[in-house]
Amino acid sequence: MEELEGVVRRLRVPLGAAVTRSVPADGRIVLLFSGGVDSVVLAQLLRPLARVELCTIGRRGAPDLEDGRSAAEALDLPWRGVPLSDPDLERAWDDWGPEVATAREPLRSVLFALGLAFERNAHATIAVGQGADELFGGYHHFEGLGPEAARARAEQDLAQLLDRDWPSTLRLARRWGIGLTAPYLDPGFSRGVLDLPPELGFPPGPRKLLLRSLARAEGIPEHLVDRPKRALQYGTRIARWVASRGAPPRPRPSGPDLPVDPRSGLAGERAAQARRIGDDGPASAGGEER
Repeated sequence: MEELEGVVRRLRVPLGAAVTRSVPADGRIVLLFSGGVDSVVLAQLLRPLARVELCTIGRRGAPDLEDGRSAAEALDLPWRGVPLSDPDLERAWDDWGPEVATAREPLRSVLFALGLAFERNAHATIAVGQGADELFGGYHHFEGLGPEAARARAEQDLAQLLDRDWPSTLRLARRWGIGLTAPYLDPGFSRGVLDLPPELGFPPGPRKLLLRSLARAEGIPEHLVDRPKRALQYGTRIARWVASRGAPPRPRPSGPDLPVDPRSGLAGERAAQARRIGDDGPASAGGEER
């Protein structure tokens, strides 16, 4: 326990710095907010730094809408829920859905959900919690792995995120003039997590134990620290709707080239990422916890 507390103290500094770097000059930022531990930690850290608005999207009746509302109330921060009707999704699917159509699941549903959020926050600076699942072992495939194997898998997951999912997300955000940032992917923080001894970065216990410990250190209420959460595409019920559409619409020739083939020269994307964080910010295809 003592060692875990020491690691948490070490990580609070670079994460706080990453969050600070995500705040634009005008001090206004929208945080895509599901009420899970990933976004709750960011909300708490943004509170003294920016005029932050928490925003939750989802199909009407989706669990994320209620979880986002109740978590924002517990944190006493401004919140905006965006319930989406099936006609809303139909219009978006016909309008810009072809731009994400070539992505495989689950990335296609994730990009569609993110696009719906971007569309309703055009020209804003948006912070997202992507990267936490990769860095803190949030996915189901981390279960049963020892510390060394978990860190190796985290490195692999992060590489896929930065080489494929993040460039696709960035291009989609640019469609609406979004300035996108994901503090968990700031190189100063992400490298600090992965450079920890494996037994400290991936201690035995529930998934995301280290992040939950960090949340407690930030004074977040216990019921939010331990709240189980679905991934973005499931908590919003967007994946279910996309699956009901069957074959995706044919991409339009004039649309952006999504997603990026990791073999097409984007091997340098991760290196460029470290130079670009302050300009573009980062995000991933995982969303909140699985």
